Amino acid sequence: IIFSRIFILPAGIGVRCESGRPEGGSLPPTSDSRSPLSFSFSPLPSRHFGRTREMTFGAILHEKQKGNFCAQHMLNSLLQEKAHNEKSLDKICRKLSPFRLFHANPHKTPSLLGGGNYDANVIEAALRQKGYEMKWLPRSEDIRTLPLESYLGVIVNEVLSDKKRHWYCLKYIAPYFYNLDSLLDAPSRFPSREDVNYFLDQLRGDATTQILLARPLPRADASPPTEPQPCPSSHAHAISAPAPPPAAPTPA
Repeated sequence: IIFSRIFILPAGIGVRCESGRPEGGSLPPTSDSRSPLSFSFSPLPSRHFGRTREMTFGAILHEKQKGNFCAQHMLNSLLQEKAHNEKSLDKICRKLSPFRLFHANPHKTPSLLGGGNYDANVIEAALRQKGYEMKWLPRSEDIRTLPLESYLGVIVNEVLSDKKRHWYCLKYIAPYFYNLDSLLDAPSRFPSREDVNYFLDQLRGDATTQILLARPLPRADASPPTEPQPCPSSHAHAISAPAPPPAAPTPA
């Protein structure tokens, strides 16, 4: 059973949280080590930045956390459809590492231990089934120059306080960006693109956090294979480096 909520958000209703930025004022400096957002009575983790319950017209699919299936919740929230479940993601794991009858699959936690905890290879294959790819965002790249509005979304993988890794996504649903973290009670709206930039800059300050961009496959790959290609070996949550370009032919 997958628990999810669809929120229909009428504009102008709800409670706005303090974002560390006065109305019309400038953003806090990136060197500030404090949480980007806090209520007056207690600080909140960074993922709550920009959280409001103000609404927009339309429905937003936001799956709530269940067990160790944050990758599943992230994928469905990113795609805004019930595209994947435990069965479909386990099938991808078996395709990535076949013939592992007496060994645990390296791309997930064994079902006897609760299942889930899918790694980046599974997410990449699941997105390719829908015609998208996942690109790692280098820390040297300036977020402000990226057309985030044209991407499927931004994928975040970070370490929680209990040392477990957690997947969630940020998605542009016009005219705002939303944080669709499955640990949140409701979709979290960012007031502006500047707030998204600041939020991602804060995340990139943690060396253990990975940020990836989900975007449509290049036109040549617009019709991806129905099944993912097997991967001989991988490390949980590791992003494979792109293959080097072929060497230029030696002149005769």
